[in-house]
Amino acid sequence: MILLEETDRGNGCLVACDKQKDFEEFETYKLTKKKVEVGDETSLVFVGSDQWSTRYQLLAKTHKELLLTIKATFDTNLFGWTGAFKASGLKSKDTFTKAVKELTLREFLLADEGQYRLNPDAVGVVIVSLAG
Repeated sequence: MILLEETDRGNGCLVACDKQKDFEEFETYKLTKKKVEVGDETSLVFVGSDQWSTRYQLLAKTHKELLLTIKATFDTNLFGWTGAFKASGLKSKDTFTKAVKELTLREFLLADEGQYRLNPDAVGVVIVSLAG
């Protein structure tokens, strides 16, 4: 079953796969409305967003803030749990642990023998969010 959810105040939608019979479920992705003109005709089309932008948009605010702190503090260098927890400013170790787990699951963070690093493939979306 495919689910559509309006996003960006009606300027787009999220497409999610709730279940699929014969194939693996696909990752949620975002489509944005765009007007295109061909000759004297105007049409509305949906344009896909890159997957990293969609993943980032779907993160909770706490996770986004932690990701920005990690980028600013460690960039793509290895870091440990303790150093990142101190840099995060979060008071709850449980909240921090859940956020790191989610960011690792979403592949924003890569686990490397008890340490972590920001996924180089995700850096672009984090830099854009810092600028925006």
